[in-house]
Amino acid sequence: MKCRCGYLLCATIIILNVLISCSKANTDSTSARLSLLQHTWTGRATALYYPDGTPFARVRYNTNTTWTFTKDFNFVTSDPATSTSYRPYQLMPGDTTLIFVNTFTTPHTYDTNYITSLTEHVLIYHGVDDLSQLITRDTLTR
Repeated sequence: MKCRCGYLLCATIIILNVLISCSKANTDSTSARLSLLQHTWTGRATALYYPDGTPFARVRYNTNTTWTFTKDFNFVTSDPATSTSYRPYQLMPGDTTLIFVNTFTTPHTYDTNYITSLTEHVLIYHGVDDLSQLITRDTLTR
């Protein structure tokens, strides 16, 4: 009996160590991806498409237009020629789905976007605008 208890204790400790190290690895990778996102970005272009995929418009931005993902989870769009807007955002588990909250609607609506590229210098995401139902594809750089 003593041998079985020793093996069970040893096996339990090994399993716990593996589980703890896996959860730390997931937290580190999420933090790294989130820290890549949480910066000020310069808008390069937004492509808009009808739901059937037909092009609607392409907007190019000047270098004064910025998008900032803040550490307190606000998405700040700033253009000195027009105005500044604030929207809460959330990066979902898996780090590829980005949710924006439309606080200017009652009840609040949500835009779901999917990150297709996130590096130190480029962020590209796409989704469907909840209000217009247009498909959007934003390209940002820093």
